[in-house]
Amino acid sequence: MLSNFERYCFVCELGMKTYRNNFQAPTARQFLTEIQTLKNQDINLSFQKGEQCITLHDLRFDGNIAKLLFRITDPRIPDNIVENQEDHSLRTLERNEEEVPAISAHLIVNIDARFDQALGYPATFENVEILSKSNISWFFNQLCEQRFSTQIAFDDTGKLKKYRPNVEIRGHQSQTIGGILNGGGKLHGLRLVTTKVEQDAFADLAYPVLEYSDIHMDIIGRPSGQDANSTLQNMWRHLTGRDQTNINSAKVVLEDLSGRIKTSQIDTRIQDIASNFFISQVHMTDFDIPLTMCEDVIRDDLVSKMISALPRE
Repeated sequence: MLSNFERYCFVCELGMKTYRNNFQAPTARQFLTEIQTLKNQDINLSFQKGEQCITLHDLRFDGNIAKLLFRITDPRIPDNIVENQEDHSLRTLERNEEEVPAISAHLIVNIDARFDQALGYPATFENVEILSKSNISWFFNQLCEQRFSTQIAFDDTGKLKKYRPNVEIRGHQSQTIGGILNGGGKLHGLRLVTTKVEQDAFADLAYPVLEYSDIHMDIIGRPSGQDANSTLQNMWRHLTGRDQTNINSAKVVLEDLSGRIKTSQIDTRIQDIASNFFISQVHMTDFDIPLTMCEDVIRDDLVSKMISALPRE
């Protein structure tokens, strides 16, 4: 369990794109500047996702760096329990009737114009429970639906169809499975779901049976570097070379440079399995002031460490 003086952040990328490139997606600077304009107009930037409410609490620019602070509230988060150090009795810190538990997370994005051609921007995102990368991507896309959508003719009849940009937080191009292993990461194994058609196992060719297999392959010794890359490639060739077997999904289990074990989904269409993107993490420590589960303002001490951890293009 992390103390109040340490935190992990994801090393990732903010990607801007459109469906089949039907129109030009905005740059990150254009997109975030429009959002800041909405905030300056006191427009509430909150979206309800079930019982959760996700809010962009603050947004600031510092040159080519955009600093964002998100907040999520969820009534399902249990109340904290504290222990009396003298008699070891427990007490629940109950919320007031109008209160809901809140958690915050910082997102830092390098919006320099040199990344505009690829529309992929180096980013770091604070790793906290509940407020996930997928939640932030969902928030941005809800905002795109409401504020950034447009009507475009999609066929020769001139019939209009609604399109919007799509935003995602994904692995950065500089962060690959092979790169993590070569940099000192350790390979733990593979997890796969495969399917195979059993044509004659049950003696009725009119009704073939689809057999699913959940395969776990763990590696003894936890190799790294070239040994890990070679082992991974050999395992993949062995698995993909099986007759009449399709790989539905696959994940690589790694120990990254921070010492954390991560299960990373891979694109099974890519022949070089090690070239798949990997969202690594950086361990940040030595904060003079304790970190809280929900910050009310952007923490400059945390932000400076997150900027230092931005992926290098």
